[in-house]
Amino acid sequence: MTTSSRSAGVSHSGTRATSFGPPIVRFAKTTTMVVSALMPAVVSSRSAAGAVAVPTAIHVEDRVVDGRALVPYDNVWLVSIRYDDGRRSEIGLSTDHVRYRQIDGKRYLTRVEGTTMVRIKEAMPAIARFSMTFNVFEPSTLLPKSGDEYDSDGLHVHRDFDMQHVVSQTRKRGQSSEEKLTIELPEPVYDFNGGMTGLLLATLPLKLGYRARLPAVDEKAFSLVPLQVAREETIVHAGRSMHTFVVEIGGDPIQSTYWISRMAPYVIKVEVNVPHAVLSWDMPN
Repeated sequence: MTTSSRSAGVSHSGTRATSFGPPIVRFAKTTTMVVSALMPAVVSSRSAAGAVAVPTAIHVEDRVVDGRALVPYDNVWLVSIRYDDGRRSEIGLSTDHVRYRQIDGKRYLTRVEGTTMVRIKEAMPAIARFSMTFNVFEPSTLLPKSGDEYDSDGLHVHRDFDMQHVVSQTRKRGQSSEEKLTIELPEPVYDFNGGMTGLLLATLPLKLGYRARLPAVDEKAFSLVPLQVAREETIVHAGRSMHTFVVEIGGDPIQSTYWISRMAPYVIKVEVNVPHAVLSWDMPN
């Protein structure tokens, strides 16, 4: 679900949330398009209170991110919004499809997430919207090859990654040409804000009290995204118990929270904080 808020993704750079998919977040546009939670039953939890750990700055060359255990999977989340005044509304569905593919003669993992939702505003007609992200990345290191983002407003963003060199091409509805931007970074990055949030979290050595910062790129610049494991929870879904690490993204305040399992589909639940509400992605019963 790129957090980061793009397709289950969310943008964790603090600038925007992009696709509505979560968990994997850019949750920027997602965040602007959507809003928490059809909550699966939580039957146990342990808190990280009192745990003290120094945030570790993770670099690509450290090979801390390890995707060798990832397997192809499919998932669906119910997207809902819970307002501060207690109102709650189910607004759409988000899907996640991960497979190995041969691209340019090399084996990659690909992830496509699509979200459809209904937006209702007072005194305005109800409308349906959609968002999609598509990621191509190296299976063992999760280093990105490319990323795409589409939405019903006519936006298409394509990014090509080559270690510290990123080329972004953006086309908006009504534009006759693309806006091209070349970004030079101080070090290689992960596509944390482009739809890969959840899978990246699932490949980290998570444990109670774990804290780290991951190198990422937002719309135009390098960033280190802070994260921490706040607690562990066992979630029961469809009669199956799933142990999860509850990972908080961002500083103060927390921007989003992911419930991450060691087993596919990895991202079990996501919550994104937005003004006066919480957006949630939950696996429906």
